[in-house]
Amino acid sequence: MNKILLIILIFFLILIPVLLFVAKNDKTLISGNNTSSTGSTQSANFISPNSLGFPSGFSFVKADSGPSEGLGKNALYYDYNPHALSGTEWVATKTVNSDTEYAAAIKSFDIYYNSKIYKNGWMNELKVNGHTLQPLAADSTLGRIYGYLKYENGNVQVALMYSQKASDSYPTTVQFRVFLSSTQPLNKIVK
Repeated sequence: MNKILLIILIFFLILIPVLLFVAKNDKTLISGNNTSSTGSTQSANFISPNSLGFPSGFSFVKADSGPSEGLGKNALYYDYNPHALSGTEWVATKTVNSDTEYAAAIKSFDIYYNSKIYKNGWMNELKVNGHTLQPLAADSTLGRIYGYLKYENGNVQVALMYSQKASDSYPTTVQFRVFLSSTQPLNKIVK
């Protein structure tokens, strides 16, 4: 009986420090919804367009769009008011023949960008000096757009991921878009 209690005690003495270390280093375990109240404690993880990359199986080409068109048009919401951002946008299309192929394409797209952006401390909402910052987000039966933002030392950067099916019947074409804003001073965007 004493051996069992000793083994359980040792197990918990090892498990508790490991869990505390993981929770301390993985902010999503602590905050759950990946929001921050200040944005000022985030490390400098801004992304350059050359380092973003694309998931395998997709052929992205650079889209011609300025801040008044494309995904950059309403990329950042400051206290729920949209603001245009300049940046780089890429587009790819993929033909899918079933719900299963569509789900696999979406999953591949999401996993790639979540590992490049979300897991590197980017947020889907945060507060800066009492103001709410959010990237553009929308969802429908044929498409969706979601994004993340990074804020540090007065600068902000937004990354948006977009997918939309041409129709609900198969085969159909799915358009994927990725927008990465330039790192910009927030006080120049919101005047």
